[in-house]
Amino acid sequence: MRYGSIEEGKRADIILLDLNTEITNPQGTIFSDIVYNAKGSNVSHTIIDGKILMEDRQIEGIEKYEVFRKCERIINRIIE
Repeated sequence: MRYGSIEEGKRADIILLDLNTEITNPQGTIFSDIVYNAKGSNVSHTIIDGKILMEDRQIEGIEKYEVFRKCERIINRIIE
């Protein structure tokens, strides 16, 4: 079986959270911190289907300023 546990060779969709922020540290239990206080900005790593897509808040293979330029072009097309 390739699902159900975290082991080498198995597929996984996982996010890692940085909870060392003024919003999440310390408010209560780790569970209440995640449910009530954590935000998208707390996500530091993303693993999808066992592949690391974001590491230390850097998305592999994507240049953020190019994304900003593409978004700006799309917004300009919408508002014109």
